Amino acid sequence: MSWGEIEGSDHHFIDKDALCKAARDRLAELDMENIEQLFSMHVTGKQRIWGQREGTTLYVLWWDPEHEISPSPKRHT
Repeated sequence: MSWGEIEGSDHHFIDKDALCKAARDRLAELDMENIEQLFSMHVTGKQRIWGQREGTTLYVLWWDPEHEISPSPKRHT
């Protein structure tokens, strides 16, 4: 698939400021605090893969099985 086919509502960039504190702290530990956005890929249900996209490559940083790195507000609450 091309990135044009991948990007959309399920797979998209998330601003670093929207990440939980633990994720932002981990970026600092990895000397990656200059990154402004990470790419989130929806796998199933809550599960996400997080990475840094450079050109046509996604460098995977985290497996997020419980959608905790950047939790979404619950709908209709």
